[in-house]
Amino acid sequence: MAFTFAAFCYILALILTAVLIFFAIFHLVLPEYFIHILFTFLFITAMEWFTVLLNIPLIIYHIRRICSSPIHLWI
Repeated sequence: MAFTFAAFCYILALILTAVLIFFAIFHLVLPEYFIHILFTFLFITAMEWFTVLLNIPLIIYHIRRICSSPIHLWI
């Protein structure tokens, strides 16, 4: 069994999910959004389409929330 790029993406996503939980506790919104977009981009490059399809609705929600939010979300 080989260690593929897809396996690397899943391991990185697991580690970054722990970071996202830390950011959610301390309300660091934009870094959380950027990390989520980063590992979704990694899944696109690894051609893990099912995982990308699971993440797209949340990314759309994040983008809509950023575009319609007051200034305090940008900090």
